[in-house]
Amino acid sequence: MSGPAAGHRVEVRPRTTKVLLFQGEDRQRFEELLAEVQREAAPGPKRIADTAAADAVEAYNAFIDEAQERAVTVLLRALGRTKWRAMVAEHTRPVKVKRPVTEKREAPDGAVVETSRFVEVEEDQLDEPGFAPVLVAASMLEPGFDTAVERDEFLDALSDADFSRLYTAAWVLNQSSGVVDPKPLNVSDLTPSSDET
Repeated sequence: MSGPAAGHRVEVRPRTTKVLLFQGEDRQRFEELLAEVQREAAPGPKRIADTAAADAVEAYNAFIDEAQERAVTVLLRALGRTKWRAMVAEHTRPVKVKRPVTEKREAPDGAVVETSRFVEVEEDQLDEPGFAPVLVAASMLEPGFDTAVERDEFLDALSDADFSRLYTAAWVLNQSSGVVDPKPLNVSDLTPSSDET
């Protein structure tokens, strides 16, 4: 295995992912067309010729292709770990939570008695409502905006469901290891051996 030549900078490009945000009217049409596909492909006696199911699938797929042309593609990238950790630390707050505690004590008759109660403890917790917009904004490469105000207006105008898709994708980019080793088995290890060879 060879590494970089001496004097060359070693760099691992961050992972990226694309999230398609479909236009609102397209979402409604998706549901209508999908219902038609499910209706035509339902098991049981066919009321319509089998070609109706194929036609419904073709119409659905054609519409998906059209809708992708109108969709907004958001390109997100993983952050470096130093930036990620700083952002998490900045949005972590101590909160008081109740945790169960079991205590054992000896009763006057010598029996061991267990009692349970809740105690209030302080734990660090991520302030997700505050963290989510910061993470998405920091991870977003495209679409490009001239100012942070324009970017924030774009994000604020999204439905909560669309914004949640962006947040989830950004979180996964930064916290999921993805494919650790794309070639876990060496093909030669699978070659059967024979006494004849």
